[in-house]
Amino acid sequence: MKARLTTEADQDAQQAIDWYDERDNELGDDFLRKINDCITSIEENPQQFPVVHRQMRRALVRRFPYEILFEIVNQEIIIYAIYHCAGDPEIWKRRRDA
Repeated sequence: MKARLTTEADQDAQQAIDWYDERDNELGDDFLRKINDCITSIEENPQQFPVVHRQMRRALVRRFPYEILFEIVNQEIIIYAIYHCAGDPEIWKRRRDA
């Protein structure tokens, strides 16, 4: 199954990459690699990740305190958020309902 990022999820990722790049250019690149690795894992077996809200599932990003929140809809994986684990979950919950 292929994954598709919503505009909000893409913005989440870019903001985090920018934040890490400000600290160390290589750190931003590593964050992007870990995000891509996590998305690949989701595409290979989305059912392995736990449901955390309605039909929304969560995959944790290795090495970084981020989670990818997604749902399987009609044989497609929709990624709603790439979100810092300490963030307010109400924000990404509203994205699904929007």
